[in-house]
Amino acid sequence: MPLDYEAMKRKKPATATHALLDDDWFLWYKAFQSEHNGWIDGQVVLPIPKSERIKGCKTIHCRVVLERKWDKATGAFIKNKLRCAVRGDQLRKGIDYKETFSPTAGAFAIRMVAMVASRSGKLSRRRKFQFRQSDAKQAYLNSQIEKVYYVYIPSYAKYAEMSLSEITKERQRLRRLKQDDVRAFEKEARQVSDHNSDYVWLARSQAYGGPDAGRSWYFMLVAILVDDLGFQQSKYEPCLFWIGNVADISDDSEWLLLVVWVDDCLYVGTDKAVEWFVTEFQKHAKFGDEGEASAFVGLAFEYDADKGHTKISCPILIDKLVRNASDYLKGKYNRKTPAREGRIYTRATDEEYAEARHLPFPSIIGACLFASNWCRPDITAAVAMLSCHMTKWSKDIFDGALDVVMYLRATRNEGIAFGRANEPHDVLVAWADSDLGKDETRRPRTGWVIKCGGGPIDWSSNLQQNNLDDVTSAELKAAAKGAKKTRMVYNVMSEIGGGLRPKMVPIMFGDNAAAVQVNNNMGALGSRVRHLELSHFMTRDMVMSGMLVYLWCESAKMRADMFTKNLGRILFCRLRTAVCGYNYDEERSAVDGTVDSAESASVSRVSDSEAGREGAEGTD
Repeated sequence: MPLDYEAMKRKKPATATHALLDDDWFLWYKAFQSEHNGWIDGQVVLPIPKSERIKGCKTIHCRVVLERKWDKATGAFIKNKLRCAVRGDQLRKGIDYKETFSPTAGAFAIRMVAMVASRSGKLSRRRKFQFRQSDAKQAYLNSQIEKVYYVYIPSYAKYAEMSLSEITKERQRLRRLKQDDVRAFEKEARQVSDHNSDYVWLARSQAYGGPDAGRSWYFMLVAILVDDLGFQQSKYEPCLFWIGNVADISDDSEWLLLVVWVDDCLYVGTDKAVEWFVTEFQKHAKFGDEGEASAFVGLAFEYDADKGHTKISCPILIDKLVRNASDYLKGKYNRKTPAREGRIYTRATDEEYAEARHLPFPSIIGACLFASNWCRPDITAAVAMLSCHMTKWSKDIFDGALDVVMYLRATRNEGIAFGRANEPHDVLVAWADSDLGKDETRRPRTGWVIKCGGGPIDWSSNLQQNNLDDVTSAELKAAAKGAKKTRMVYNVMSEIGGGLRPKMVPIMFGDNAAAVQVNNNMGALGSRVRHLELSHFMTRDMVMSGMLVYLWCESAKMRADMFTKNLGRILFCRLRTAVCGYNYDEERSAVDGTVDSAESASVSRVSDSEAGREGAEGTD
């Protein structure tokens, strides 16, 4: 009898006992054995008599999680999986564990790896580069614990230790029990731990659910990559590692750039470096090579090495979002923009919130936030405005959320792309803008976007903290926000070096002439901007020291305008094409011939600052 995978998507068993009565019980039986063997054979736990427990050490329960894994990019069924996790909440902070913090890769680091993959393929026709993903099998089980504790043996363990004939008889017994006495069956099924056993498990290494398991795994991973394999670790992005001259396309250069998300790895490198990495890492931990990058942390990747093109999107997330909101989408049509032009969302009254509190506004915006932060900058402004109402919303605000969903449904396969635009891969270009007083709070909204390699590396849309009464002050604050992030990205690229090292300092564009004047000239418009905090003159300091070039551009070409307000269809589509990397080589360069002039301005600025320092030294 063929399995009904669509029905399996809708329902999964609550416990291991329920799983044995499912149509795909044999797949669950194999999942039980795989998890149990991983714990026992890997010496994660050791069965000991209860009487031998050390006094004062905690004994905790397990939690069993059953799930069916699906390919996030294609939706195809992969396997049944059981994950046994300890009840870390039953451990005592400061006694059984101490620190719990573990860093996680930022979205910009993952986008940078994708950008390097497209850059390498675009610039080299002789060599082939691999863009792949892998994951460490049962990663947390490889790291060490700091304090001894014990675990009650989970009920699924007895099923895993049964032979095929024994498990068949057990299924028959459970089926009869369910027919004769449903209450007794449910009581047995809900028994997660086997308290009647004379044995418990002695924890010998970390396990899923442990409060400090992620931290222990991270430090073990760093030790393997840095100490054993010779990788370098970024001091700005602690989950970014590399070896060799990254993005060097010469024939004798071997390199690899790697970003880590807990136990998943996304990396790009030369053929030999990738083969060496997979072979060497398996000597230290169980490592599964999942082939060419296609689905990573909920994102879909499309890589064309011959054309030097990488695309990132999230179609499966959008499908799930549309499916969950389907009851509220009846009678609505697909949209070409995420919000109506100039739309502002006003705060809901208590009466309006009472009428709309049953609507799933937070869950919709939560999914949209993931998309906007990772691969959909085109919805960032609308989602940022809507997210200000997460605690109190009205039907009108919920209607705005549905507009975003309808736009996402119409652009399901869109995202961001690197390598398509004919932009220089070794120049970092940014745009920063602000919109004064159009929000209900009257605070300016800041937007900035950083591009490199034809696609956006990072972007943001948020309200400034204070109300301002002039555009220049708002633009200076926006420039300072964008300049800090731009410099951080520049520092990471310079730190990695090799072919990724920028050939010049970053270029930032603003469309306010007064702000450009202030940022390029010490003392300009002093009386009008003296009230601003010193931190907001960071852009000027960076320009004066030769760390940034700040130039004026026309408002029609201001890419960050898309992050400050809800635009009309024509302007929005044009900016979306420019920001998201879908230029298809129609635009020569995002900087429109200003790279050379910006470079000469940067060199002139650096020369002047060096001459000033030499003159000061001579005077001394």
